[in-house]
Amino acid sequence: ELQITEQPLAWAQPPGFAQFRDPLLKLSLSQSPPLLVDIENAPKTGITAYLYFDPDEGLSLLWHSLLQESIKDLEDLRRTLISPWLTQINYIYWDETSEKWETEPKPKPKPAESKGEYLLPNYLQLNFKYEGEESTRTLLIPVPSQGALIF
Repeated sequence: ELQITEQPLAWAQPPGFAQFRDPLLKLSLSQSPPLLVDIENAPKTGITAYLYFDPDEGLSLLWHSLLQESIKDLEDLRRTLISPWLTQINYIYWDETSEKWETEPKPKPKPAESKGEYLLPNYLQLNFKYEGEESTRTLLIPVPSQGALIF
């Protein structure tokens, strides 16, 4: 029997995040990468992280170790700055109906029957600006297929 486990990437609201705000991309990692400094002498465990963009502060990861017991609000999450020069995130989706790429500044909602849920983008477009120079990077998002069998 094939069991579906939690997706490593999904839309979610961090604990204590205002419900009226768009959800953030949530990453589930089985091991903490060296970029994320954890408590000294703590065992290496997985983390849950949220990609967080603030126009005034740039791009950060809000995260917590799977060993953390009480995570009730944003104050319980750690924050690691990725880049203060990010000016915008766009979400790129493939529209099967029009057979065209769509670039959206906000997460795209799923069809009406899935109220409150959002589609995972195919790509993230990250726009940076530093000392008058602008640069754009596009990151592939591996969108899992529920129909594929893995042996």
